[in-house]
Amino acid sequence: MIKAASVLALWLLLGLGRWNPSIAGELPNGVAEVTTKYCCQCHDADTKEGKLDLTSLSFDPIQRVNFDTWVKVFDRVSKGEMPPKGELLPSENEFSRFQQSISDSLISAERARVATEGRSTQRRLNRFEYENTIRELLQAPGLQLKDLLPEDGEAYHFNKVGDALDMSHVQIARYLAAAEYALRQVTANSTAQP
Repeated sequence: MIKAASVLALWLLLGLGRWNPSIAGELPNGVAEVTTKYCCQCHDADTKEGKLDLTSLSFDPIQRVNFDTWVKVFDRVSKGEMPPKGELLPSENEFSRFQQSISDSLISAERARVATEGRSTQRRLNRFEYENTIRELLQAPGLQLKDLLPEDGEAYHFNKVGDALDMSHVQIARYLAAAEYALRQVTANSTAQP
């Protein structure tokens, strides 16, 4: 019974979410040519202007960080900030093909993410929510679990932001241990029949 409840508690912790594997792909058509010809002199492994290495950056918009990086690249090029003045500039045809290709790819990746995950980031329960959920499930209002669990990450001074609520093997072990502790606390300890 304890193992089944531990699995249930872990499932609740993860928010009943589905895991979506990331699939890294090649750069969209027209993007590789422009970045290689006009960008990689300054944004390569050695120079890394702006802490950006386009030679090793894959196109994997399923990953949020990768998606955000490509959006920044698109924005800087679209605003005319890159390539900088005095550098070789792409032709109108190359520029429009680059913009259209990367724009279409990012929009389709965002639409696919919204279709599968919704607009908000999936997140696990923070330690206060987890404690309250276990209290409610086990009908044990005095149960104290949050001090058994690791501190939650914060983003923008909130501990309920999905991007800050990561999950490590240590946290999984602590949450499972807390679930087993909770089950032991609510299980009757007396040997006499009620």
